[in-house]
Amino acid sequence: MKPIIVFMLCIAGANLIRAVVIVAVRKARPKWSSFALSLFVVGILLTNIAHDYSDASGADILSFFGTASFGMAFMAALMMMREAPESATSARRS
Repeated sequence: MKPIIVFMLCIAGANLIRAVVIVAVRKARPKWSSFALSLFVVGILLTNIAHDYSDASGADILSFFGTASFGMAFMAALMMMREAPESATSARRS
């Protein structure tokens, strides 16, 4: 496997662990906008690298993680939109 693919697989794994921890623990309210943006950027990078190194081993796994990152970014954006009215009403009350 090429070093860039191994490095991006590590980044994809770290993002997956971060997503699971944020959703499972939920002690503090995360910043969904920054989480969605970072997942979207990582998804673009993973998909582009998988496309550029399509003949290398591990590129299909990068492509899968890229698509999964797009899905997680979409879900984080939906969570951001769902929680936005709650924070707006609490700001009006104070």
